[in-house]
Formats: sequence, C-alpha cells, structure tokens
Amino acid sequence: IRNCLVERARLAVDRGDYGAAATFFAEAADNTVIKYGNMFICEQVLCHLALGDIVAARKLPGYDDVIEAFDEGDSDKFAEALTRQSTRSIMERDIVQQLRTVLEDKMLEMSTEAVL
Repeated sequence: IRNCLVERARLAVDRGDYGAAATFFAEAADNTVIKYGNMFICEQVLCHLALGDIVAARKLPGYDDVIEAFDEGDSDKFAEALTRQSTRSIMERDIVQQLRTVLEDKMLEMSTEAVL
C-alpha cells in the first residue's frame, strides 16, 4: 500500500497537485512502520509550502527552520535548513529535489514581486 501511495504522490507532484501529494504522503506515513513513518514528513512539509499553506506545514514536526526560511523568501537559508534538517537519503530522493526546485522558483517569484 505504501509504495502505491508514494507513487500517487509523485504523480500528483508532477501535475502540480501539491495538496493531493501531501495527503498521499501523510497516508503513506500512516501505513508505514513507526520507525520509518517520519520519512514522509519532509515531503508533506514541502508540498504544503508549495501550496503556500504555511499553517499546515507548521503542524508537522521538525522543519520550523525550513518553513521560516521559505516564509522569508531566503533561498540560501532554505537550502541550508533543508539540508541540515534532512538525512542524506531524504535529500537524494528525486521527489524532494523536485519539490525543492519548485519552492526555490516560488521564492524567486516572491522576491521579484517584492521588488516590483
């Protein structure tokens, strides 16, 4: 079940449906042995941020620095916080890299809009 949920989440991210992706990652975490359940928190946080839903992202544990950096639009601080907060295996997952790119693009848009 977990692998199917993760695949559905990946497909949702590919089509830009970050709300559905966050839901699938949450379900995957619920269908995973407790020891490994936290592995999908990073993805959930990034999906909520991609939606601009900082409130939902803050409800998940362990990524306050990442959320704060995103909220500030500081891409360097964001990358540093994400790397510090996540294990190497999390950072190497394609889906995390894809979401990271989406969020960095959003931060660039936010900073461009702030200048205008």
